[in-house]
Amino acid sequence: MRIPDLTITLTTLLLLAAPAYAASTGLSSYDSQTPLQGVTFDFGPDIRLDRPFRQEEQPTEGCIDKPSRSAHFCLETVNWPENLHTSLTGSDVVYNGTRAILYYHQGTSVQVYILFPTDQSEAIVAYLQSRYGPPTGEQTIQIPMPGSPAVTNRLTRWRSTVAGQDTDMILEVRRLDDIRRPFPDNTHGVVRLYRQGDDSMFRYLSVIDLMVLRQRRIGRSQ
Repeated sequence: MRIPDLTITLTTLLLLAAPAYAASTGLSSYDSQTPLQGVTFDFGPDIRLDRPFRQEEQPTEGCIDKPSRSAHFCLETVNWPENLHTSLTGSDVVYNGTRAILYYHQGTSVQVYILFPTDQSEAIVAYLQSRYGPPTGEQTIQIPMPGSPAVTNRLTRWRSTVAGQDTDMILEVRRLDDIRRPFPDNTHGVVRLYRQGDDSMFRYLSVIDLMVLRQRRIGRSQ
């Protein structure tokens, strides 16, 4: 049996091991509109918050398990609308295709993370606006870069207050993914679904973990 190739450059390893850029986890509130009331966000019945973790429903390659955290990180397929499906196919060290990372904590999904090609950010925002109405907040931020001009990132989000939940639900689009790496990814944006005040899942999950998961899937297909 051929062993999947996990060779990557030293530079890539250093970037993957470094903590995510601080501004990504310290986002201040930028809502200019009143939060939505009672709206729950999703990307289909399986790509949502509060989904129970059931081992028998997980992908054949399994999940990354973190027992000390009572956590599981699983890749799930996102069913984008027909007109978006092809153009939103991601291609990254994390995963290829229209996939999402679901973060389960103590048996329930608490975060969703979806990559998309940066040039499709406006299409993503338009699609979400068709489902949930105008965003409740928008912001442009400048991210300092050592030895280079600052990088501009555009953030759009929908915020919803749901009865019986202590914190608001957030659906956020970032034109550049500045969550999982110390510097922005110029080729991919990210959609996140989480609750206000939650830490990024990449505090607990390394990109190398996801490379292993990806190779596990490749190995099963051969």
